[in-house]
Amino acid sequence: MADPQKPQYDKPYCWKCKGHTPFKTRTVTSTSDYGATGSSRKVHNCRDCDDIMKEPRVLDSAYYGPLGIGCLSVYFIITSAGLLFFAIDRAANGEHDKIIWILGMLALLAFLLLVLPIVVLLRATKRYATWKQWAEERGWVEPPRKERAWKKGDA
Repeated sequence: MADPQKPQYDKPYCWKCKGHTPFKTRTVTSTSDYGATGSSRKVHNCRDCDDIMKEPRVLDSAYYGPLGIGCLSVYFIITSAGLLFFAIDRAANGEHDKIIWILGMLALLAFLLLVLPIVVLLRATKRYATWKQWAEERGWVEPPRKERAWKKGDA
């Protein structure tokens, strides 16, 4: 068994136990209300506290490389432009009497399409920074971004 206090970029880390503790892996498959199976993913649970564990690499923005960051940027630009177009279109069609409803829908859409993804990204960044600090205290040196990027064959 590897030392749980030795930083490993690509091994599951337990944020509750603060270490690369032993874990059990299970496969979670999503199914619809009609019984159709969707995607499957592997989930790691700490054997000590049963908390969900993640590899630090999946929380590191460098892991997704320039293509991943570019896709996120395009998502935010398209979403913002779509929300703006929706608002301008409604106002141009003379729906001023429904302005409260339109503003409410825009606020909901903005929350769902912009705020939630930003919160998820910030949480991932904070978690990676927490692991990075823990790892650096134990002598880990962060490799350059290019070496941390996803490579063909990574699961």
